[in-house]
Amino acid sequence: VFVMYTTQKTDFFNKAIEISFCIWYYILYVVFLITILLLRGFILKYISHSPEETENFAFEFAKNITPPRVICLTGDLGAGKTAFTRGFARYFGIDKGVSSPTFIIMHRYSGTAQINHYDLYRLNDYDELIDIGFEEQIENGISLIEWPDAFMNELPEDKIIIKISRTENGGDERLIEVTD
Repeated sequence: VFVMYTTQKTDFFNKAIEISFCIWYYILYVVFLITILLLRGFILKYISHSPEETENFAFEFAKNITPPRVICLTGDLGAGKTAFTRGFARYFGIDKGVSSPTFIIMHRYSGTAQINHYDLYRLNDYDELIDIGFEEQIENGISLIEWPDAFMNELPEDKIIIKISRTENGGDERLIEVTD
């Protein structure tokens, strides 16, 4: 009789523990979903103190990105958009040759992922982008776009926007703001 009572008691406690784990799992799942919804439009801010630090931030940021993805880089001339791209590309095994595509509009780099690096400063019309196969290219790889401002409405809705700006402290210090 004692053995049967102990076995029933153990089964009851095991079932209770199993049910409480299910309840906690469900609660955590709901909290996770709510968090994702609340973070939509979230802004990540980072202060970089040098071009090397900007590159290192971009390298770490790249660990969270998978193709296909569009990343818009905004900021004044010399703010650090190309330094960001250099660090980002380094994560994908591209260690050399990353430079601003100012006069040729686009560089393509091949590493563990294809990186399309655009400079849209000199373009006036979206048709110019279509002529170079832009829509197909952004579907294959990760596209980092400098000076995207005139074309924001034509870019994918799920683009990431990274604004790089000089801080009041001057020098090489930059504020990097990431929004989705």
